[in-house]
Amino acid sequence: MPKRGGIAKESRGASKGVSQPTLVKLKRGKTSLEILCKAGTVEAYRKDPDGTKWSSVLETDVIFTDYRKSKVARDGDLEAVCGSTDAGVVFPYILQKGTFAYSTEELAAKREQRKRWIIHHLHSAYLNPKTNLPYSTLMLESVFDKLRLTIDPLVPAHVLFDKFERKFLDALPLKPLDRDTKVNSRKDSKRKR
Repeated sequence: MPKRGGIAKESRGASKGVSQPTLVKLKRGKTSLEILCKAGTVEAYRKDPDGTKWSSVLETDVIFTDYRKSKVARDGDLEAVCGSTDAGVVFPYILQKGTFAYSTEELAAKREQRKRWIIHHLHSAYLNPKTNLPYSTLMLESVFDKLRLTIDPLVPAHVLFDKFERKFLDALPLKPLDRDTKVNSRKDSKRKR
């Protein structure tokens, strides 16, 4: 039972595990077209439009001028923005050219993906100068967390790496791996003793 004047937790927003649909908007002049798509499908469609059917991306096959007010687009609006009223032309055009916001889950996944790429790149491109061995990914991840680096999920990972490289070099002794230098394996270092 909610407190007086409050809202029950169950009624706030979407329940856990249920993704909200993605709204794709395309605006030309004063006319705006909006379509509702399944969560996480728009980017996949844009990467491979020939391999993904546009109809499988859509949550509903209605085109709106204002989704929040449930205003459905007229043929004149479709013609003005897309140059056609054919669904086979209009939907793919809006999916390719429109803008959309990522869900919180998608942004978190992109942040994690970029973090993994940076850690892997450090692991494979730099050595510990004392041991001439690469740092473990666990050690690099620990340093990454201690540095409290902010990852922009929309910036490519290699750009983020260039931005963070100096901070890693200040926090941890790193020696760039030369392609000519042979990396000592743990077995080799044990044999020399």
